[in-house]
Amino acid sequence: MAKVVGAPFGRLRAVAFVLRCTAAAVVAAAVAQRLGLGHPVWACVSALVVSQDRIGDTHRALGWRVAATLIGLVVALLSATVLPGGSAELRLALAVGIAASITRWRAETRVCMWTAVIVLTTVPPGGTVVRTGLDRAQEVLLGALIGAVLHQIAEGVILRLERRAAARAR
Repeated sequence: MAKVVGAPFGRLRAVAFVLRCTAAAVVAAAVAQRLGLGHPVWACVSALVVSQDRIGDTHRALGWRVAATLIGLVVALLSATVLPGGSAELRLALAVGIAASITRWRAETRVCMWTAVIVLTTVPPGGTVVRTGLDRAQEVLLGALIGAVLHQIAEGVILRLERRAAARAR
């Protein structure tokens, strides 16, 4: 975490970070459960993954989380399509190999490896990779959006407080 400087707003930002992360995980879990999503844990994880100290970092994390999730989904679907009769291990090997190659090219996409694995290993009996992939993508994107929105709201509140304090100090 970044060094906290400049009382009282440094402390306020530290407290805001803790509260944002807590709220993001709880809200993401509640919304995912309310929507009946099968694995709300991925909404919680994504809400926390995008929750960074600075708003610009949160925006970047959100963009890469979305991009990497979609890449991982496509890779999982590709491996299932290319190897329709292949074993789960063979599909997984192909998906991770492709995703890891993409990650070597662009490190910010590292999550695509997780996504491909998560999609391929959470297909329920009688389920399909397509349905499972769409479900996992919904969970991840929901959580990421919740984390980013809560940061944007908190940032707006803190900026207003900082402006008021600066105006009073003049």
